[in-house]
Amino acid sequence: MVQASRPVDLPVAHSYGVAMKTRGTHEPRSGASKGRLRGTPSQPARARTLRYVYWRDGEFWLGFLEEFPDYMTQGESRTDLQEHLRDLYQELTSGHIPAVRRVSELQVA
Repeated sequence: MVQASRPVDLPVAHSYGVAMKTRGTHEPRSGASKGRLRGTPSQPARARTLRYVYWRDGEFWLGFLEEFPDYMTQGESRTDLQEHLRDLYQELTSGHIPAVRRVSELQVA
C-alpha cells in the first residue's frame, strides 16, 4: 500500500481521455450547501441515498460514487470524503460538465 503524505493526483476520466486532477483538499464551491443536495427556492432538494465505494490509502480516504465510477475524490477522514462525494455529485449532475459517463442497469430477457 502506498503511504500518501500529500493529496494524491487522481485520474478523472471522460470521453476525451484521462485528465489528472487533484481533488479532496478543495473547499466547496461558493453557494454550495455542505452535506445537502441543493434545490430551487420553489422546490427544495429531495434527499437521495447514493452508494459509494471507499478505501483508506495511507492518511487519506479515497472513493467514488457507484453511478460515476470514473470520477474519484479523497478526504482526510471518512466524513470529509462523504462531503467531497456530495460536492462531486452536484458537479457531475449540474449539466455544466460535458460527456459525463454513468453506470446504469439494463434488464434483458
